[in-house]
Amino acid sequence: MFTKQKPSTKWIGRRFEAYTAFWLKSRNYKILKRNFVAGNKEIDIIAMKGSTICFVEVKSELINTENEGKETPPEKITPRKMQNIISAAKAYINELRQNSIDPEEFHFRFDGVGILFDTEYNMKEFKYYENLYEVDQDALF
Repeated sequence: MFTKQKPSTKWIGRRFEAYTAFWLKSRNYKILKRNFVAGNKEIDIIAMKGSTICFVEVKSELINTENEGKETPPEKITPRKMQNIISAAKAYINELRQNSIDPEEFHFRFDGVGILFDTEYNMKEFKYYENLYEVDQDALF
């Protein structure tokens, strides 16, 4: 008899990041990068719509009795995690410069996604938080 093996947290994260990328594309965003890494810092998705570049952090959580039916803000995005995302965003902006793209032509936004899933890893709730963290644009350059 076979027992069902629990998927890794990395597999779960990638699954919901892929869904988020699909969701963004369906709303006319262009996916610029997925899992952008700068040193030991990462941004799940970098997307663009118009002249706005969005740095998107995806957080998912198993539904349990404490969070069922509640709002799903990505509370796991701690101030330290946000600083890491900002550092990675600065590295991405430097990449733009290295490719002769003027970053001042863009507006940068930091969005978040909160996903609740059940014990079968089916998504039960998806919430997109536009401009979740207000970041001074000048601080990015």
